Amino acid sequence: MVKVHRETSSSATQEPARVTAKTVDPPGGRGRKLFSKVLANGSNAKRFTMTVTSKDNHTSEKVKEILKSDINPTAIKVGINALKTLRNGRVLIETNTREELETLGKDINDNCGDRLETHTHKLRNPRLVVLDIPDEITTSNIEETLIAQNPGLNLANGDINAKFIYVTKNTLGI
Repeated sequence: MVKVHRETSSSATQEPARVTAKTVDPPGGRGRKLFSKVLANGSNAKRFTMTVTSKDNHTSEKVKEILKSDINPTAIKVGINALKTLRNGRVLIETNTREELETLGKDINDNCGDRLETHTHKLRNPRLVVLDIPDEITTSNIEETLIAQNPGLNLANGDINAKFIYVTKNTLGI
């Protein structure tokens, strides 16, 4: 008779479970991003843009050729991040600082002012809804309160314009 030795499952060595979970973006990459994740990636750097159009209705490729032949960014010490062609013969130029953008716009107007015109883009002020504000804060003193509570935003007097207070049944406690 042959003896058979069987091992129980408790005596066998087992590997610990591996943590392989990873976050996956939704298909198409159009999902909402959390504000904290956007800031963590460092994508909050401001970029300053300008569009250049032709006065003679040239194509965007022709405008690009004129810019490359007549403007030397290294001579005026300007760093250009992007030079993109847009519809209707427009070209988008992107820089890191407003001073570089103003210097570049002045140089384009000086050298190519008879053929090209520039338009500097301005940032818009967004409208925000702020919820759960105490009763003692009104539209007249909300600006000072927000500036005092958020020193990291570098806000100045006049940056915030309170429009109105929206009152609902839930805020009245009815």
